[in-house]
Amino acid sequence: MRLFIVSRWRLLLGVLVLVQSAGAAAQPDAALADAAASLHAQVLRWQQMHAPGAVLYVAAPELQPELRLIEVFVDQVPAQRYRFSEIEAAALREGMRQRLPLDALSAGRHQLRIHAVAREPGSQNREAAIDTVLEQSLTLPAQDGVLELVLTQEGSFAATRLRLRSLEDADARSEARQRYAAFLDASGQSFAAEAERRLLQMQNSVPSATNAAAAPDHDGILLARYQRALSALAADESGAEAQLEQLNQEPLRSELALALRDQANLSLAYRDLRARRGEQAIARLQRIRSPGPCDNAALLALGWAYLLPRGAAGAAQDREATVSLRPVGEDAVAQARRLTPFRYRQAVAEGERGEDIRRALVPWEELIGRDTLDPAVQEGMLALPYALDHFGAHEQALQYYQRAIVQLQALRARLAAAQAQLDSGELLALLDARDGDRDGGWSRLLVDRREDQEAVPLRLMRRDAALAAAMQAHRDTAAISRALAQDAERLRASSEAQASTLLGEVDAMQTQLQARLREEDARFAPLAQRWLRSLDAQSQVYLAEAHFALARANDRLPGAPSYGAAP
Repeated sequence: MRLFIVSRWRLLLGVLVLVQSAGAAAQPDAALADAAASLHAQVLRWQQMHAPGAVLYVAAPELQPELRLIEVFVDQVPAQRYRFSEIEAAALREGMRQRLPLDALSAGRHQLRIHAVAREPGSQNREAAIDTVLEQSLTLPAQDGVLELVLTQEGSFAATRLRLRSLEDADARSEARQRYAAFLDASGQSFAAEAERRLLQMQNSVPSATNAAAAPDHDGILLARYQRALSALAADESGAEAQLEQLNQEPLRSELALALRDQANLSLAYRDLRARRGEQAIARLQRIRSPGPCDNAALLALGWAYLLPRGAAGAAQDREATVSLRPVGEDAVAQARRLTPFRYRQAVAEGERGEDIRRALVPWEELIGRDTLDPAVQEGMLALPYALDHFGAHEQALQYYQRAIVQLQALRARLAAAQAQLDSGELLALLDARDGDRDGGWSRLLVDRREDQEAVPLRLMRRDAALAAAMQAHRDTAAISRALAQDAERLRASSEAQASTLLGEVDAMQTQLQARLREEDARFAPLAQRWLRSLDAQSQVYLAEAHFALARANDRLPGAPSYGAAP
């Protein structure tokens, strides 16, 4: 199965491009973004003064399980529901705050019911580590009430507590806004974060940007360390593996930090596979998040790692090298098939090697249920029946090869449909809808989740550096345009003179932003077309391999000729 070995390294390089492009994404025009941030902050200031609304800040300092869901009911009526991504949960754990609007909360007395759910980091278990409810009555003295919900774990048994309080002190409110700005930065919403900071400066709540000390660029520092370690690993320098291993100890401040940790583990695991260190590779692959940008590649590699001899069977590695490729005699052929089952097309593994195949089937079964646009999934569609054939499940292998052919043919039709989506603008509209989702942070991450298969084409596009930069430029400019569109909606609802003036400025800024978006989209389209063509070509290769494998599998049918133990 030479194709598998080659494509695994193609996958690894693709994921590396994803990580590098995440750290070097294109930015919208600096002057335009700066002017838009100032204008957005002015509108936020106007809203505070003329159309205030209640808000809830959510805090979860040092909460070990990841906060996943907050639901708020005001007087038994649903008022807010937000699903946190793991990036956002990590930001909360470091002391940042998320802010949720509570438009249903007016001045006066109310009964609040807050439902919180958290899960262990990286857990695939649907059962929640924390599932708790707080019910509390409170009186808001004004329409612009500011509440703070704090989740903590206390006591010997780390019992979870929810505390709700009203923030009346100006300094407390200012601190909450600063922590919210940091939260926006950590979750990739840099424009919104900058506008919040400028609003605070207008209120003299924080020092101006010229006098404040520059915040350290944690992502830039981490990316530089990763690239140095990867270069050292490629040069086979001593200590390179230890440098990559240290990324597992870094605090997870951003999506890039998480991606770098996953990529480091994936790089080390493939190095272990090349050195036939299966058990060490397995340990590293099991650290990689799912969902995440490296999860499919990790599942694919995990299956191959299980197929490497381990434990007592590891001693067979040396014996494999001495087994003749063309044994003479029935006894010699039988011994060769037992010791090296994967060298021979019709060999069936038994004993410990059979158990190795059984273990490899588990991650591959999971993998082939994911979106076939991912090259790792395409390879898994062929690796699984290949393993089944050597397990003795020949009829099942035949069925999986047939299934792979059907799915790959359907994939080519999907790629043609994706081209039509690109031509119509629907693809970028889908990206805009995900980035504008106010109900949770998962959509923006574009990770592969079972209930979210539409993210896969967009996620895979980030593996091409030029395409990733063009897509990020669109996302950044579109985020500014969305924020100003919301501003315009608020301003149009007011008859005040200041609102009319601000609305004129917002409309003029939107004209510039739309022109900028058209330029960026014109750069994105040809790059996406090239990527779709390359993916179609790759799919044709896997489809040809599947047809060839099916033909070989059909040799086992009754009446088919026997070709002996040919490798």
